[in-house]
Amino acid sequence: ITSTKTTFYFLYDIARMHYLISFYFFFFQAEDGIRDAQESRGLGDVYKRQGTGFLTSGARDGSIFHHDTRLRHARVSASTGHMAEVCGLRWCPEGRQLASGGNDNMLKIWDARKDVPRHTHDHRAAVKAIAWAPFQRNLLATGGGTADGTIRLWNTCRGVQVECINTNSQVCSLLWSKKGKELVSAHGFQCGTPRELTELTVWSFPTMRKLTELQTGHSFRCLLYTSDAADEEDSVDLGGRRII
Repeated sequence: ITSTKTTFYFLYDIARMHYLISFYFFFFQAEDGIRDAQESRGLGDVYKRQGTGFLTSGARDGSIFHHDTRLRHARVSASTGHMAEVCGLRWCPEGRQLASGGNDNMLKIWDARKDVPRHTHDHRAAVKAIAWAPFQRNLLATGGGTADGTIRLWNTCRGVQVECINTNSQVCSLLWSKKGKELVSAHGFQCGTPRELTELTVWSFPTMRKLTELQTGHSFRCLLYTSDAADEEDSVDLGGRRII
C-alpha cells in the first residue's frame, strides 16, 4: 500500500510540474520569444502585445496567429504573407503595427486592423532581429542573417528604408536603449566564414556610428535580454536597461 501511494504521489507531482512549467512558458516567457508548442503547424516566434491579453505567434508554414488569452478559445484571427517560417515578431510600443520577419528573407509591416501586410521589404537572409525605437514612432530596426549581415532602419509610415549598415556578420538580435538614442546589436557568424564573432556592438542614432564593441565571452552567438529588475548584477547597463 505504501508503495502504491508513493507511486501515485510521484506521478501526481510530475503531472503538476508539467502543468506549471507549461503555464509559465506560455504566459510569462512569450514576450521573450519562447516558442508556442501548441501550434499544430510547427514552431514559430511568439510575442506579447503590450498592455493587452493578446499574444501573436508565427508558424513554420508562414502563418501568423493572434490569440486573446482571456478567452477559452484563444485564437481570434490569422494572417498569411510569409512563404517560410516566421522567425521574428514585434509589436510597436503603441500596438498599432506589427513587424514580422521570416526565413523567406522578408520583412512585413502589418496594420493592427488588417490581415494583409501594409509594407513588404526584403533582406538577403532570414530576418529574426527586429526592434521598434521607443523614442520615435514608425522607426524600426531590423537585422539580416549570415548571407545579409546588415542592420536596416525603416520608416514604417512611409514604407521606406532610411539607413543600411553592413556589419559583415549575422545579426542575431537588436535592442534600443530606453533612455538614450542608442542601438545594441548581437552578432553571430561572420559573413563568408565559419567564424563566430559572439560580440555586442553599440551604435549611435541617427549617425549609426559605432560607439563600442563588447566581447561577450560566449562560445556561440548570443541574444539580448532586458530586465527592469534592480537587483540583476551580471548584465550590461545601457541607458537604464539591463542587458544580459
